[in-house]
Amino acid sequence: MASLETKGLVEGALFSAITVLLALIGSYLPLFGIVMILVLPLPIIVVGVRQGTKIGILTTILSAILLGMLINFLMSLMVLFGFGLIGVVLGAAFEEEFSSTKIIMIAIIVSTISTLLILGVNFYLLDFSIEPIINTVLQQYKSLGIDQATQQELIDMFVTIAPALILTASAINGLVNYYIAINALNRLGYEYEEPPPLVEWRFPKYLTVGFILGILLINTNIGKNIYMVFNFIFFIQGLAIAAYYLKRFNISNTLQKIILAILVILPVNQILSFLGILDTWFDYRKLDD
Repeated sequence: MASLETKGLVEGALFSAITVLLALIGSYLPLFGIVMILVLPLPIIVVGVRQGTKIGILTTILSAILLGMLINFLMSLMVLFGFGLIGVVLGAAFEEEFSSTKIIMIAIIVSTISTLLILGVNFYLLDFSIEPIINTVLQQYKSLGIDQATQQELIDMFVTIAPALILTASAINGLVNYYIAINALNRLGYEYEEPPPLVEWRFPKYLTVGFILGILLINTNIGKNIYMVFNFIFFIQGLAIAAYYLKRFNISNTLQKIILAILVILPVNQILSFLGILDTWFDYRKLDD
């Protein structure tokens, strides 16, 4: 038993060192920053699966202490409330062998909580102000020749839908964290349940109620946020429909990915969202058969 505990502590220290190294790379090489943010929970997830949640928590705490000493106190909080929290929770979820759907939901929820905690730390403990960000955006608008009245409208809209933007960004982050983790774990020899491919994604019919509610309340701030969230959900389902038909017409995998990426970039999200809503009711892909 003692040897097993020692092995767990040694492995925890090793994965903590990996976490610290990745965080340092992300901090001092900004080009890798976004990639590192998405990858950083992985060492904690892996050690949590291999050695248990307790070792995962100890790994997170050790990483926070080391990064606090090497960078600053804020980095310690980023570890504890950011990728550390995500890593510990997802590691525990994989260790419990929950279904892929349940782990994805956990990933989205914990990513949202993590984002809110980090925002809280920035605003209330570090006296962070959003004003410099708004000023930067205004300068960009001016360079594009946008008049002042339109600039103010865009800024007001951004502030209004900020909750929806935070929620959708957190959902994307949680999904990416999950897919990185399950691919890494299965490559290491684990046999976790793979999630259904994108072509089979279909959300429950009752979610259309949220979309309709958002439209009915669109003239209110809460209505705009509800609409944004459910529009994003059905946009994903619209992408799933596009992926289904690309596969059905035997388009190569590489070309499929390129076309889907173009659809994400192009301003066709409303069309895809509408297709997603219709598919919820009419099941164009016959997934229920």
